[in-house]
Amino acid sequence: RSFAFRMLPQRLLVLRAGQGDHTDGGRRKMGRRAKAFLLAALVILSAIAAVSCLHGEIRLPSLSGAPSASSAATASSFSSMKRHPHTARVRCKATSSSSDNIGRRRVAEDGFSWVKKMVLLGTTTSQLLSNPKGAWSKSRSEVSLLSADPINDPKEILRRALPVSPSELDNVQAKLFQMSKIFGGSSTVIGRDSNTMRGTTGIETTTDPKISDIGELKTLARAAKGSFERNLPEIKAMAEGLDSGRKEKMAQSINKLDKELSNLVSLPDNPDPRSVFGMQQSALDLVGDIKEGSIMSFPYSIPTELSANEKLKGRATAEIKVRTKDEGGKPKTVTVQVVVDGYNAPITAGRFVSLAKNKFYDNMEIQRSDGFIVQTGQREGVSLETIPLEIAVEDQKTPIYGFTLEQISRFDERTKLPFNALGTLAMSRNVDDANSADTQFFWLLKNNDMTPSGTNLLDGRFAVFGYTTENADALYNFKVGDVIESVKIVKGMENFESPAKE
Repeated sequence: RSFAFRMLPQRLLVLRAGQGDHTDGGRRKMGRRAKAFLLAALVILSAIAAVSCLHGEIRLPSLSGAPSASSAATASSFSSMKRHPHTARVRCKATSSSSDNIGRRRVAEDGFSWVKKMVLLGTTTSQLLSNPKGAWSKSRSEVSLLSADPINDPKEILRRALPVSPSELDNVQAKLFQMSKIFGGSSTVIGRDSNTMRGTTGIETTTDPKISDIGELKTLARAAKGSFERNLPEIKAMAEGLDSGRKEKMAQSINKLDKELSNLVSLPDNPDPRSVFGMQQSALDLVGDIKEGSIMSFPYSIPTELSANEKLKGRATAEIKVRTKDEGGKPKTVTVQVVVDGYNAPITAGRFVSLAKNKFYDNMEIQRSDGFIVQTGQREGVSLETIPLEIAVEDQKTPIYGFTLEQISRFDERTKLPFNALGTLAMSRNVDDANSADTQFFWLLKNNDMTPSGTNLLDGRFAVFGYTTENADALYNFKVGDVIESVKIVKGMENFESPAKE
């Protein structure tokens, strides 16, 4: 329902443009109909908003998930988010609470969001009626956003989110990633086309990737190789200032990348698609290794108010083993790999790594699995200090703490860690308190209707702290009652910092 609301202004604009009838009379007729329809829609929506606020509440979909253990009073906010979602009650007026982490002002952002959307719709309507041409041209950015082709490969999202300055390696990365389209989609991940999402059953898959145009693939390979060779001195210079061990490791990665690019350039006319796909993924992984290896230190200072929190100053890799059942009901253990990003969510990622380190999630059941998310993390009798909402946005060095992007009127900005990929990892929180996350987390199950990449209502509202990079398909089979056998940090533990002692 929320996505339909977001789409409404665009649909009205298309109607006002008179598409489907190119005669002058037809356009005038469509214009009169559009005005009448727009006025009726505005009156109805305004009436709904007025009645809702008079009653002191707005009913809207709950995105909170289960209540945190430290907030038992808000237990009623736990409602499942399905294609026909339940609703949660949120007060129209803002409230404040001294118990909020680092003294943040609490706002019922969901009610505020819907009122704001009604105001925006009214503004769009008045623009259409007074200046149709101006309103149409102004909305083209909205239309382009909705029709954009966002990145939904989790590894590519992580590569682009690295805190590194633009370099000559970017062009090599871009050419390599463009090859993904040739394997069957704009963001193919292990033979999976993320643009073939259907309904609530997940994503259609193919057994093996297919190469649609070997000529174009070779052209991209030559372009990547040429850019690499022309800029090799600058790429090697990225290791300046590193210690000898890290310099040697980067030199090895550069040499391996050179070989992978040569292999792609010299492909036969009828290569094995799986082998070629492996070369491309290996080359992209090496680009990411080189970029991350060039980071000399953590790139910014975390606010002193958060010094009492655990921190992850870098990235870590975790293996999560889940005991589930196969189609025949036979028990089996499935392992998924996640990369936790402390560069863009150091406090949130630090909390997760700390809990995993202390085996908090071991032998815990999956507590929610509804086709929208898979959630766990609530343990009876355990109450931890909550952590603030943490959102990293593009073109800003440090994350935003304590507020959703809507609460600070930055809802149109893009997040560095978006809800674009299957298996996006994020912290659960209460719907009416941005700073109520503690131990519960969820995986996003991609669904094109509920969570369209680049335009969903989760970005900027929930703290993403990582992505599932291996075996994300298994998430669709996790059910309530399946048991997490273990969460083990297998890489990056050296980036973890325990809370500062007072």
